[in-house]
Amino acid sequence: NDILLYSVRMGGVTSDAYNMQIMAERTNGRHVTHASADDTDATDLFGNIVTQRQSYRVTFQLLRPQGDYQARIQVLNTSTGDGSDEASVSSRLQLPEITLTSPSDGEMYTVPYSHTTPVEIPLSVELTFPDGVERNPDAVRYYRNGILIATSTAAPFEASIDITDFITQTEETRETQEIKTEDFTFTAEANDAYLSQPVISSPVNVQAEWEPLPPSGLWEKILEWITDYWWLLIILAVMALGMLILLILLVRTRGEVARKVVAHTTGVLKGVTQRLGAAPRKAPGKLVVIQGANMGKEFRLSAQVVKVGRDPQFCDFALYDEYASNPHFSVQLEQTQFYITDERSTNGTRVYDAPIPPHKRMLLQPDAIIQVGQTRLQFKRVGGSTRQLGVTPPRGTPVAPPPPSPPEQGQGAHPATQPAPPPGPGQRGGPTKQVY
Repeated sequence: NDILLYSVRMGGVTSDAYNMQIMAERTNGRHVTHASADDTDATDLFGNIVTQRQSYRVTFQLLRPQGDYQARIQVLNTSTGDGSDEASVSSRLQLPEITLTSPSDGEMYTVPYSHTTPVEIPLSVELTFPDGVERNPDAVRYYRNGILIATSTAAPFEASIDITDFITQTEETRETQEIKTEDFTFTAEANDAYLSQPVISSPVNVQAEWEPLPPSGLWEKILEWITDYWWLLIILAVMALGMLILLILLVRTRGEVARKVVAHTTGVLKGVTQRLGAAPRKAPGKLVVIQGANMGKEFRLSAQVVKVGRDPQFCDFALYDEYASNPHFSVQLEQTQFYITDERSTNGTRVYDAPIPPHKRMLLQPDAIIQVGQTRLQFKRVGGSTRQLGVTPPRGTPVAPPPPSPPEQGQGAHPATQPAPPPGPGQRGGPTKQVY
């Protein structure tokens, strides 16, 4: 209430003296003790009661740092005029202190390479008030290396920072197994609610490390390679598809060529089909391999036309010589004479080292040496009637040159060549190699 208490303690009375004094002081009143020798104070007290009926009590907040200050009070527009007075006032307010309680100074944090669980650094502070006046700030701000990272607006002002992805491990660190580290300096800051001044905590230093990625296993390397070079897989797939299509076309083309060769040979040999039960026809000649693959092998010339070349699927007599064509030459039997014709081969056909023109028949003399690529064959007559001296071939038919005289011992003789087995199925076919 606004009632001021004034009390007078009469002399000789001892009860409730202290209580009356306290009540007067707390109501901004006055307490005096009456003395028989001097009653001036008591009489003046009643005079003051009459003159202080319009007194006022002024209260105000003094939000200033600790210290003494002068306050000037003015009373204006009263019935007796204006008045003013000065009084000394004191403030005990001091800035609060803020301390980081988490993290601890020197603490270490480790981030595993798997990142299965986030790694967070908790942040919290403690506020102390040296002046004894507790008050909470509006917010507490947290800084990492001078950069604002979090703000908390409610007591106890806790926060956290996630450092899991602060550093990203690379393939380079996977190879070197280098441990990445980072130093952090944390501070906290707040504004005092009374003095409106900032308070800053002492810095706290912590360190964090990130485990490197484990060395890649075989499966991980395969996945990484596919991830990095997926475009190359597409190119390889397209190339493989193209090769498959090319192989199918090549097989079909070779089949057609083989059928044409068979059809051509069949057409040539239509007139030589023998009846069942007829006696087998004797071969009047043969070809003997004297140099090259299958040396010593013989082939009987019993048909009217015999094709000789590289592969058996295109020829009657296969030489298995990569420098021979398909077919390379043919031997024709007319009556009792044998003729040789080059079938436009790549490397040509030689008889006694003399080349014969393509598609031009030449008479084969007994024991003639035929050279095809790296293979040498000798033509042999087998059986037949004895020819008379002086018999000449039909007009217009060129005759193979006679065999050259045998070289002397040790001069130009062809060394004997060991027979080689025929190549497997995967080695047949393909282009004819050029002789240089």
